[in-house]
Amino acid sequence: MRLAEYVYMFLQNEEVRKRVVHVHLLEATAGRTGTISSPLPQVLEQALRRRGVGVLYSHQAQALEAARRGENVVVVSGTASGKTLCYNLPVLESILTNPYTAAFYLFPTKALARDQQEKLNELGLFPQVRFGVYDGDTPQPERASIRRGSHIILTNPDMLHVGILPNHSAWASFLRKLRYVVVDEMHAYRGVFGSHVALILRRLRRLAEFYGARPQFILTSATVGNPLETAQTLTGLPCTLIQEDGAPRPQRYFVLWNPPIIGQNFERLSTNVESAAIMTALAEAGWSTLVFAKARITTELILRYACELADRRNPELKERLMSYRAGYTPEQRRDIERRLFSGELLGVVSTNALELGVDIGGLDVVVMAGYPGSITSMWQQAGRAGRRDREALIILVAQDDPLDQYLMRHPEYLFGQPVEKVRLNPTNHPILRDHLCCAAHEKPLEPEDYTLFGDAETCMSAIAGLMDAGKLGAREGRWYYFGGGYPAAEVSIRTASGEVVVIRDGETGMELGRVEMERAYRTVHPGAIYLHQGESYFIESLDDVQRVAEAVPVEVDYYTEPMLYVDLQILRTRATREIGAAKAGFGDVRVTEQVVGYRRKHLRSGETIDVQQMLMPEQSYDTEGTWLAFDLLQIARSADWTARPREPKEIDALAQLLRHTDRSILSTSADWMMALHGVEHSLQAVVPLTCGCERMDIGSHFSWLYPSLGQSAIFVYDTSPGGTGISKGAYEDLETLVRMAVSLVRECACAEGCPSCLHSPQCPVRNDGLDKRWTLRLLGWLEGQVTPPA
Repeated sequence: MRLAEYVYMFLQNEEVRKRVVHVHLLEATAGRTGTISSPLPQVLEQALRRRGVGVLYSHQAQALEAARRGENVVVVSGTASGKTLCYNLPVLESILTNPYTAAFYLFPTKALARDQQEKLNELGLFPQVRFGVYDGDTPQPERASIRRGSHIILTNPDMLHVGILPNHSAWASFLRKLRYVVVDEMHAYRGVFGSHVALILRRLRRLAEFYGARPQFILTSATVGNPLETAQTLTGLPCTLIQEDGAPRPQRYFVLWNPPIIGQNFERLSTNVESAAIMTALAEAGWSTLVFAKARITTELILRYACELADRRNPELKERLMSYRAGYTPEQRRDIERRLFSGELLGVVSTNALELGVDIGGLDVVVMAGYPGSITSMWQQAGRAGRRDREALIILVAQDDPLDQYLMRHPEYLFGQPVEKVRLNPTNHPILRDHLCCAAHEKPLEPEDYTLFGDAETCMSAIAGLMDAGKLGAREGRWYYFGGGYPAAEVSIRTASGEVVVIRDGETGMELGRVEMERAYRTVHPGAIYLHQGESYFIESLDDVQRVAEAVPVEVDYYTEPMLYVDLQILRTRATREIGAAKAGFGDVRVTEQVVGYRRKHLRSGETIDVQQMLMPEQSYDTEGTWLAFDLLQIARSADWTARPREPKEIDALAQLLRHTDRSILSTSADWMMALHGVEHSLQAVVPLTCGCERMDIGSHFSWLYPSLGQSAIFVYDTSPGGTGISKGAYEDLETLVRMAVSLVRECACAEGCPSCLHSPQCPVRNDGLDKRWTLRLLGWLEGQVTPPA
């Protein structure tokens, strides 16, 4: 049976029809070929023919020609479109023509590097072309021979940062020959990680030039809204954009699936339970299915539910279901990839570890257990099915939260909008300081390096701070590293601050994991449940001086969720603009957070079991934020709306949010404060739709009367110290965000506010102090400000 026939039958099922809110057909498209100005080396042409490549798609030919002209190239084409050849062809041609050539291939994950190594192996060009993977999994005895004997080193930014650049003298021969640097899956380098990688690439350019090389860069991505800007920000170099996709596409069916409402409070059936049922039914019918979950615990829960269903319906199926996530050894991960590729496994539940282009064969179905956080990630995950001209089914199962529910009501946003822009900020001050230390350790800094790492003012400010801290010292117009030790080892490129807390098993002393210091109070506070390889650990203590959290294994049926009090101070306003009677601003802010308690929530249902009060130390960090300010008192005076008495628990919630506001003001102005609270939640909920981030990447706050503005204000801010460009994107898109927030709240069928519209998982007062009617009144006023007069 063809998949198209099964999909038709599947959608006729009465229970399925209750849940499906939209079906979008992605039509098949034909391919377009291209020509090249001169033939490839004969041995390379023969290798391609053996692999079934007789002609080049248009984007492959264009990339080769641009690389031949010596240009830095960025290629954007769909998943499974043959992007690998866009960099393999020019690199292999150069090596076969001139063996005194070297290239770095950079991938965001180890699995991708191993996958691309296999593709090089399949070409059969060894020993004319020698290559090897050099990452944390490479055995120590093999590293020297790989370094000395390879034309191509396949690695990741982490190893380049901590293992290669600091030891550049051992890599001198390779760096002298460095002709190409390939950056695959470019869209993965966003936010904090992308900001670090941009500076690592500048350190690489600096050392390559020291050894006499100026490599070309080739960058590729399937999904990025601003490819040229991203490539040039990552490399610091001008690039040529190739955006035509000449590869053919199979027919795909994209289904939006909304679990039914099951309670009086407008709660919906668990996304995890629904996803498990879908995977089991499809696998039982013989269709290979990959389920994407958003967290490790969710991965294990979905697999557990699916195995329980299989036990009841088809016990043999249970052996063909697996999970794939962090925590497995490299050998275990590769074994799962092999079994999925061969068809031995019919159902796999994965975190986004399989989102990127590891070749796992032609899957039939992809199920997303919740919107993955961005249109970019959604299309990446969807692209895992339907490869090699096979029809595909993609199912997005909504979560019971405002973002997912907005998309269920607005499918045109998913299928009509371009993918989001990548936001990264190489001039993020904490990140820049770290990499200037690393660069000075590798080779003393000089004034000529200013333009490489940003601009003179930014670099001089960062260097002055590092000199005051005793980490850099000046001598004869150069800056040397005086900090001692090995600075790259102290800089985690997946976080902004680089400081981490080690989580240890209190019984065995084994290290379970690490968490960034700026998130430690939220995730490993005493009483928190920490999940590791599917097991629950109870956090007994957190030593924030020694940076160690002690945990013990427990068997519990709940997880924990922190409650935060947030205060915010504007440090510097960088930009302002008028939006009707409101004023938008963007600038540097200082955020002070304090964990004031945590909720214990049931693993399966997500229902709150109880609330534990506690006070952790305050944490402050400087970042970027945007705000919308307006005269709420004037709005209140001009509106003919009657206030109503509020219950004590509502006033208590507002008092916790607005600690410095007199309780008598809270009582008399509670309606409008609850409106501010609701608008804050709704704006934060929709920011990921335009800024390409996760909800946890942004925070929000509101003020009844912010002193320096003299008005009420709603803030959204980057939760990473220094900021990564998310708030700047929100500032640019504020009008759109307000319209989306209005739609989100207005179109929800609930009366009082619910998880689908106003409720936020980050709310420190458990979503008390909210009123949907008053929120809609304030949103209606804001809508009038962003809507031009007819």
